[in-house]
Amino acid sequence: MTAYRELAETLDSVAALRGRLAKVARLAETLAHVDPEELTAAARLLSGSPFAEHEEAVTSVGYATILRAAATVTGWDEETVRACAAAIGDLGEAIGLLRPSETPGGMTVAQSEQMFKDKAFQ
Repeated sequence: MTAYRELAETLDSVAALRGRLAKVARLAETLAHVDPEELTAAARLLSGSPFAEHEEAVTSVGYATILRAAATVTGWDEETVRACAAAIGDLGEAIGLLRPSETPGGMTVAQSEQMFKDKAFQ
């Protein structure tokens, strides 16, 4: 199983790269290591959507919902998370800096795909 964290780290590193070829090479490197049964889901997640276009599903998550989730996962109150996001200029980066250290392992690509599908089709 491929760790979801690998995809997140790839996206983080791609954002820091300059030039299309460097970005393509980094994405290709990650996709080459993804377990074959998770490749479709991994490619979708790396493209920015957990769903295929034909599924016509969306996450429908707004800022307030993400802020509440961020407060829950980081252990900080919403006002602190919001202030950090404003200071840094990016909510995702603020969450990454505020959350406590994770235990090894974490969610796999297959688990994340199932979670999105379960929530979208309820």
